Amino acid sequence: MNTLIFLLLTFVVKFGASSPSPAFIQDEMQNPVNVLMKDLTKYHVVIFWKGPNWSAGSQAIIEGRSKESQQLKDLVKSGKLVGVVRVSIEADCKILGFFKTDSKEEAWAIVDSLPAVKEQLLTPEIYQIWGTRGMGKEIHEQLKEGKKPEKRQSLFFTLFKKGTNWKADVPEDSSKAWASRHAAAVLKWKESGSLNFYGAVDDTGPLRVMGIFSAKGLDEAKKRLGEAPAVKGGWFTADTYPCSVLEGILP
Repeated sequence: MNTLIFLLLTFVVKFGASSPSPAFIQDEMQNPVNVLMKDLTKYHVVIFWKGPNWSAGSQAIIEGRSKESQQLKDLVKSGKLVGVVRVSIEADCKILGFFKTDSKEEAWAIVDSLPAVKEQLLTPEIYQIWGTRGMGKEIHEQLKEGKKPEKRQSLFFTLFKKGTNWKADVPEDSSKAWASRHAAAVLKWKESGSLNFYGAVDDTGPLRVMGIFSAKGLDEAKKRLGEAPAVKGGWFTADTYPCSVLEGILP
């Protein structure tokens, strides 16, 4: 895992020559950062943006193809493609694909072979993330039983990017305190049922975290995320989009 994630999300406990005390171990086990980390696994996430050849009819073309695509069906059946999220409004960000591939290179090979990418209707970006376990598990079982899920959930997808106060070289004590507050907020969202998926991006670029949330509307979602410690403190900005996803995909 990239060391930058430990600044965003966690921190490394450095032991001295002596063994840590039982009280120290207990404190670390209860630390919000470590509680959150236990629930994460690796994914490769593709964000599809409008490509240079996108037009008014592109959305309908892509949706029609996806229903008939044997390639996508095979990827789902193999467990490589575990989730798809559609942005519900007119925005440059259009689709998110969640993959369980062995490498980022394998994910790129799959994505580059898609007709919409070849035709430049969509432009992909691929990120390795550490996200909530269980993406696609329930719907995969339904498909194995011959069921065809069609009901969709209306949710909100957020991209958290580096804010004006972002610093990668803060003192260890400051990074620990910030990471703990951030993880505590994420766990609070999870416990309330408003957080459906959380993922920390494993590289050094502007995008740091992504999340899928439930809310009564876009204004409520933006207000809640704007009150998050990392956003209020200027570490992150939050770009939020209405989205839809088939029931059974999210953990």
